[in-house]
Amino acid sequence: MSFEEQDHKALLYQQQSSSAQSAAIPVVYVDEDQAAARANSHSFYGNDNAGQETNSTTRRSSSGVLKGRYADHPNCDVCGLAFDVTKRRHQCRACGRFICGNCSPLMLLIPEGEQIEGAKGYDPSIPQRACLHCTPRLRPLQEALVAQYAKANAETAPHEAKSRLHVPFSPTLEKECTNAADIIGNFFRRDSGSSGDRSIPIAMLEKAHGLAIMTIIKAGFLLVGKVGTGIVVSRLPDGSWSAPSAIGTVGLGGGFQIGGEIVEVVIVLGSPAAVQVFHSPQVNIGAGLDVAVGPYGRSAAAAAAVSSSGLNGNYSYSISKGLYAGISLQGSVIATRNDLNRKFYGQDLEASALLNGTVGQPIAAKPLYEGLDRAMRGIQEHKDVLAEMSRMMGPCSNCNCPVFVAHAHQVWNKKCKTCNHVH
Repeated sequence: MSFEEQDHKALLYQQQSSSAQSAAIPVVYVDEDQAAARANSHSFYGNDNAGQETNSTTRRSSSGVLKGRYADHPNCDVCGLAFDVTKRRHQCRACGRFICGNCSPLMLLIPEGEQIEGAKGYDPSIPQRACLHCTPRLRPLQEALVAQYAKANAETAPHEAKSRLHVPFSPTLEKECTNAADIIGNFFRRDSGSSGDRSIPIAMLEKAHGLAIMTIIKAGFLLVGKVGTGIVVSRLPDGSWSAPSAIGTVGLGGGFQIGGEIVEVVIVLGSPAAVQVFHSPQVNIGAGLDVAVGPYGRSAAAAAAVSSSGLNGNYSYSISKGLYAGISLQGSVIATRNDLNRKFYGQDLEASALLNGTVGQPIAAKPLYEGLDRAMRGIQEHKDVLAEMSRMMGPCSNCNCPVFVAHAHQVWNKKCKTCNHVH
């Protein structure tokens, strides 16, 4: 359901409530899409007139495995729907009504002190369940509440990026950002342009349109399962990085494999179209997004993979600790973790709004941006080393090559990449 549809339902409920109250009849919300289907099965009641009958029909009670659990309050206070295993009961944290999912389409921040007494899981920084009755009152407050309470706007403690063993599941986006900062440091070390056999070529980061950074656990015997979490960010037209969007991945694989490992993975997205794929709720590696195993530091293919306009594809890099050597993402599914995004930003946001720059860089993601900045500074430092070497070596005495060009990934090699001579 889109935000516009949610607003329409809330407005419709408000209008129906006003009309019902002025006519002194029960306050009942009627969903246009479901009214016809329900008309023959049961009638609707407002919470002010529970127990009355409408159109000579009786209100249906909860049934099935959750009948006992919902016996104290078996029906939705807004639409009268009976709760069951497929239609779970929720409670509005603002007014206390018991409601179904259709009557609580939005999760909204509730000002501190305005929540019901004993509200389960209440946190002023986390959007709470709100019914259609309370939504029109709470919606105008959201911008101010997000600015005041959202975790994205909170200052974070200084983070020293270094190699750590990360758990392949993080309950908060703040933790995913610090994990990503560590992983970036592992892949883009200061010496990545000179002697890093297993680091990502600097041109990959320089020309990447986006990065998906994850920690994945892979385990099994013959049939292997993969599960993990992480973030995705995109590079904006001005060269800065977008707000992070939380992602999770699951997948199955086969082959003669026994054991398990924890793997740090970076997917370098080589085009705007590849970033666009992550605007969707779910990405299928192989079907929706082609990803190849990326070339490493001294591989000649690393230079071939980079053109003057950008990258020729999307590449995955992994650092593993365990009994396997590397990881294949083919067949895996990567999905947006909307729950983490909601808890972090204090509101429901589409992944596209995060990745296209509509939402600014959150303060709480500072460790992530510091890690990316360090990697970019490493690129410039590496370029400075190559420029100094060219100046020192001068023109070639054996041919007409005017400027020494070091091997991009072998600055220790004194042979010119252009003419293969030592200048």
